[in-house]
Amino acid sequence: MIVILYKVFFSNITKSAGRALLKLNIKEKRVLKGYRNNSKVNNGTVETQEISKLQNATDFETELNQASVSNNNSIDNVYEQTQNKEAVNKIGVIGNIKSFSIFGDETTENYEMQCLESSENSKIPDVTYILNETMSPKVKAALDTWKKNMIDTYGEEYFKTYCKGILNDNKLFHSCMQNVLSCKVTEIPPSIKSAYLSAYPVLCNIQNVHALGVDVIHPILQYKGIIDCIASYRGHTYVIGWKKSAQRKTSLAASFNNPIEIAAYIGAINAFNKYSFKVNRGLIIVAYTKGGFATIHELKDDALQTAWEEWLNRLEQFYTNYNKVNLNT
Repeated sequence: MIVILYKVFFSNITKSAGRALLKLNIKEKRVLKGYRNNSKVNNGTVETQEISKLQNATDFETELNQASVSNNNSIDNVYEQTQNKEAVNKIGVIGNIKSFSIFGDETTENYEMQCLESSENSKIPDVTYILNETMSPKVKAALDTWKKNMIDTYGEEYFKTYCKGILNDNKLFHSCMQNVLSCKVTEIPPSIKSAYLSAYPVLCNIQNVHALGVDVIHPILQYKGIIDCIASYRGHTYVIGWKKSAQRKTSLAASFNNPIEIAAYIGAINAFNKYSFKVNRGLIIVAYTKGGFATIHELKDDALQTAWEEWLNRLEQFYTNYNKVNLNT
């Protein structure tokens, strides 16, 4: 029955592909009733996986989608982020931050995180920037090779236009998710139609939305970010991240830095103390640009702790490298 509903649903959408816009509302659940009680959540473990095959557009699209507009970086900044270094506050990491809890119970004195220097031209770095600055040499080399091949083949202007198109679609996608969860009738541009419809069944199970696109700063570990969503999903409160992909991502390992990113946001929101509750779960919703139901990755327990520990490693590496470079300049 589910398969039949799925085929009918996407067949009808295909017939409407010529329309300029689709108008959908969160309350339109009639086609999806059969899916709601049968969708599966992947509760995987975080694995270390080198990305050695970033040789095509779909892999790089994932990297661009992760980089970006969701953190309010300009498109040009995202494109140039591996060349241009941000001016960030100098932080002295004296204590062992690798034992810092994701639930934010520690104090500054316990870990001796000290802001050594701050100015109007410096700022707290965001999660995306830190992850990009601490990517492994193999991943960076693969991305650089892919960029060079694209530019050599099509030219730099085409490559910039291509990247801007992906990032613009990502911005539209996040905006639509927020509007729908705010119970607004939403116009869906054709460029993100498939991704939106892929994620739509998940939206029907999201309740008690606490925040959408909320800015958060970890007051002790000195990093910031924008959380897509904090809400209840099937009885539990999650930090939720929306992602787009042309390829299926059926494991947490295949989602690259996304688990680390979600863990960083959970740690920040818990330390921020804005809410009366602590978050101990994350959801990564991967919507597919070529159609098909979104993949749901749940991050909790050991998988969440592993992702958090990797984030602390990357954060310490970032500040150590940044302070070392600035000390020598």
